[in-house]
Amino acid sequence: LVDQAYESIVKLLTSDWMLPERGSNGIDRQHREMSRIRQIYVPELILRLHIMLYSSRECIPGSVLFALPLTRAPDSPHLSDRNLKVALELANIVADSQYKLYDDFLHQDERRLGEYLGAVR
Repeated sequence: LVDQAYESIVKLLTSDWMLPERGSNGIDRQHREMSRIRQIYVPELILRLHIMLYSSRECIPGSVLFALPLTRAPDSPHLSDRNLKVALELANIVADSQYKLYDDFLHQDERRLGEYLGAVR
């Protein structure tokens, strides 16, 4: 379930969803509406995904997508901190200038960005 959530959310965040089409009438209004929707939901999705990955780091030893070979002992730190590594990879996706997800954090007096950075620490 954690893997499905991660895969689906990252796919959504790294696609061109909710971007206004060029050349359409009312693009300024549509752009403002889409930007506002992204400003509300993108930070929320990222924060919740990070919290889910961080909280499950010890409960769920590894994941289907990211699991290491099961030849290691179940208490191996390489398995138990896999979701933590994935949570840190999410921070790299947020910081990536290709996706500019960090922009969606900046429009609420930077409170959400501070909240996210605090969670990543």
